[in-house]
Amino acid sequence: MIDIGFFLICLIFTGFVALIAYELNYLTESGFYGALITGTLIFFSLGLKGAIPLLFFFFSSNLLSEIRNKKTRRSFFQVLANGVLPIVFSILWYFERNDFYFYLFLVSLGTALSDTWSTEVGLRFKRAFDIKEFKWKQAGFEGGISIPGFLAGLGGAIFAGFFSLNFKFAVYVAIFSFFGNLIDSIIGRFVETKFDFFTNNWTNLFSHLISCLIFLLIFKSH
Repeated sequence: MIDIGFFLICLIFTGFVALIAYELNYLTESGFYGALITGTLIFFSLGLKGAIPLLFFFFSSNLLSEIRNKKTRRSFFQVLANGVLPIVFSILWYFERNDFYFYLFLVSLGTALSDTWSTEVGLRFKRAFDIKEFKWKQAGFEGGISIPGFLAGLGGAIFAGFFSLNFKFAVYVAIFSFFGNLIDSIIGRFVETKFDFFTNNWTNLFSHLISCLIFLLIFKSH
């Protein structure tokens, strides 16, 4: 049975946070509603163990944008591209109470965290490695990998693992979150740059999906 009272608390709290983010120019108007939907459903389904890593992802990513002096206002579809799979896994956890869904939630969110940290840190540097042409180039192209960005992405993946509160799965979450980040670079460089309809939102969604599917296949086979 759904607890309507707790749902309203989640809605009000998320609305307050999303409004702050909107006033700080982290979200567009449509992005506000995307954040409201994402945050409310995750907070309601997983409680604080879902809300805390979500807040950490959102505000740490925007803080890095502030440091780079290039604030990114996220739209509805940008929010949902990173949030749809965490929403799905949080709802599955709510109904099944199976911690495996919580780890999938963290892998998906961790992929977004690792990728965003890589991007925000990597763009502060002039050089990046082109995995398609296999050479160093001027940074700023889609799918480029810089050493600082690589290390920042690894750090983001490790932070995602900490939220699992389980040493064994903390390692797995970190590994697959970082793997998802690398998949994001591959899709970005080989697919997004080739097809106009394939935007960065699709790149994000598919990188999360691939990392989660491989995580699922490996652990469900044991």
